[in-house]
Amino acid sequence: MEVELNNIQTTVKDCYQDQCDSLISKEGRNIIVSHYGGFSLDLIGNLSDSVQQLLVSKGDNLAVRKRMFSILIEGMQNVRRHGARDPKGVQVGYVVIAEKEASYKIIIANLVDKENKELVEAYLKKINEYSIDDLIDKYN
Repeated sequence: MEVELNNIQTTVKDCYQDQCDSLISKEGRNIIVSHYGGFSLDLIGNLSDSVQQLLVSKGDNLAVRKRMFSILIEGMQNVRRHGARDPKGVQVGYVVIAEKEASYKIIIANLVDKENKELVEAYLKKINEYSIDDLIDKYN
């Protein structure tokens, strides 16, 4: 059981590190916020507040700050509510926010139970097929 647990945590940690490395080396982005580990209510609140303060200090307008806040809160709460747990009951995930010029990229990830894999893949495939206009209509 311990070997399986270590493999799960190593795999998630490797994905996290690969995402960070890719954002920097392939996309030329600067990582401004990153967290790997659990998502307590305190962490979600503190991280969201810190990101808001960072965006204010960078001079981002209110619309950008509101959108970032809602994406972060929704995504991190989803990790906390729906993320699978490893064999020891630990819920591990990560969030990374990177910037490049006037744009931000947010990556939020967590474990998914094997029995939900196909359902999640189908849902993500459907979302990825939407045009920008479809996404705006669906989620606004």
